[in-house]
Amino acid sequence: MDADYVYGVLAPRFRDLLQDVLHEPGIFWTIMPFMVAALAMQVYFGRNRTEEIGWNSAFGNSVAFAFVSGSLLRYLFSTYESWEALNVGDAMLRLWITVFVLLVGMLMAVANLEHARPKKFFMFLSQSSVINGLAVMAIILVQTTQVLDQATITAAALFLLVFTGLQMLVKEAVRPSSEAEYVLRKQREKEEELRKLKIATKKRLRTLRIKKCKHLWHNMQRRLGLR
Repeated sequence: MDADYVYGVLAPRFRDLLQDVLHEPGIFWTIMPFMVAALAMQVYFGRNRTEEIGWNSAFGNSVAFAFVSGSLLRYLFSTYESWEALNVGDAMLRLWITVFVLLVGMLMAVANLEHARPKKFFMFLSQSSVINGLAVMAIILVQTTQVLDQATITAAALFLLVFTGLQMLVKEAVRPSSEAEYVLRKQREKEEELRKLKIATKKRLRTLRIKKCKHLWHNMQRRLGLR
């Protein structure tokens, strides 16, 4: 990705997407609840940093993500009044993005319902920051007035990265509760003890290996009559 593409194509398209978000009521009022919810959840987990998302919350998030496709379908069929119109330009790509959101949401819901493994993978995909971020990106791509080409998709991905960074900043800016600070302090102390124990164990094993090598060397010398 050269500088000419970044400054000549990507940056203007990113600016146009931001203008769509701010000036298109259909986009603004659709993504605003997701953005507010994502930031609010970062405030919560910033305050209660020892808590983790559970299967029930993950299931609810995935179902909510699948429901985003309903709003996108309503937009598509109110904008393109027939199936024939959906075959013109990039309308079909917008429809496929909507179908993708529906399928991913349903698959994640089933996985969370059945407590699928690996747990960390599905917990990561189902957390509020990821779900809401992907929902915002999908809404922008489907409802933007820009041509849905590589530059628009890249600019939307850049918007997602910026929004993700904002969520991380919000979480780090929130001071943990006294209970969370106590638990985190105990965790750090335990991690430090484990680290010291690992270092001591490595030193002991190294000492034992050295002694064993010396013992073998002395035995070899005695057998060869060198001692």
